[in-house]
Amino acid sequence: MRQRLLPFILVCSLWQPAAMAQNATEDTLMNLAIHGTLWTLVGSSIWGKNPLKEGLHVKDQWGMGYQLGSDHSIQLFQMQASKPFQHTLYQGQNKTWDLTAHWEFDAGFWYSTKRHPLNDQGGFIGITPVFNYTWRRAGIQPYLEVGAGAKYLDDVTIENTYKSTQFQFGDIFGFGIGNAHYQVGYRYLHISNANIETPNPGTNFQTVHIQYLF
Repeated sequence: MRQRLLPFILVCSLWQPAAMAQNATEDTLMNLAIHGTLWTLVGSSIWGKNPLKEGLHVKDQWGMGYQLGSDHSIQLFQMQASKPFQHTLYQGQNKTWDLTAHWEFDAGFWYSTKRHPLNDQGGFIGITPVFNYTWRRAGIQPYLEVGAGAKYLDDVTIENTYKSTQFQFGDIFGFGIGNAHYQVGYRYLHISNANIETPNPGTNFQTVHIQYLF
């Protein structure tokens, strides 16, 4: 029973905001990212290993990732370097699935396809702890990922949107397939400042994400 609680909590956290709308809206995806990350931190701390402590210990491995996508007229290209946590945070019954994590260091570049926007291009850097629920099957393995971290924009305006602060939070929700070295999947990225200052408009990228672990 104890080993089944963590995936049950994650499913509940994802289902609750999704039930508010029939379609996968941007607000729903944002809630999936935020609620999923919070419940992962709580659940792992109670039934598994504490992510805050485990994040201080990493493996002697690196990963490289690429992310391509858009938010309507804003196009995004992002590169990531990742560093896996040393230990698995939680392992399910009969080792059918597990919860792992890695630090992700990213640099993103965006540009606008609109005519004469206030700002037609820019970039950001960031760091994010990313949590992966992986169903361990022979060969190709499906995964689900959530995470929340910090971003720093080179300009306070993205296209025609004034974001109040250059410091922003970046929340992600994604899923896909992979193996010991590769991951390929969909990733949603929400960038906003959590109402540190207003106005606080969100930028929401729908992307394809590819990662390789050396």
